[in-house]
Amino acid sequence: MSTDTHPTYEEQGNTNPIQYIIRDYCKKYPNDQGDQNINEEDAARPTNHKWAKDRLEAEEKRKTVVGFPTYGTCSICWNSGPAYKKCIKCGVVEYQVVNFRDYILDSQKIAELLGNNHEVAKANRLQHWLRTEAMRFRDDLFKMMLGRKHKHIEDEQERKRIITKEYRDFTAFYSEIGMKTLM
Repeated sequence: MSTDTHPTYEEQGNTNPIQYIIRDYCKKYPNDQGDQNINEEDAARPTNHKWAKDRLEAEEKRKTVVGFPTYGTCSICWNSGPAYKKCIKCGVVEYQVVNFRDYILDSQKIAELLGNNHEVAKANRLQHWLRTEAMRFRDDLFKMMLGRKHKHIEDEQERKRIITKEYRDFTAFYSEIGMKTLM
């Protein structure tokens, strides 16, 4: 009996056709066997590298099949990687697009702000694109992740200071879209 409570999209009975992450992938990487990283300019992400309102801007939509980012965030460790691929660090959940209210947050920027790892998408990777799953930014889960990230710091006061600073820096970065510091 499996104890994994986070089934992948395929395990949930997905019957949608698989497609390339980015339009015309094979034209850009004709000889790739699937182990070549995509080029940074091929990644669909918010043009301001912070957030996008609803779906990606028209310029970035041309890169993707449905106007969503190439990358998502792991809800456990907050690393970023190819959207809807299982996280390589924790191996429990898939990277998902992060929403805050009506905004899509840039998962690459989230990982960068937190000093976390980013897994680059590979060329010729196929995936199902009719998705509804997204991770809503939740303050409580964010604080739990910061606690796990800094659990190695033995001095409790120092750990709290670092967590508070990282939390405040992160929420200040997204303050223009209404993210408030609650700590």
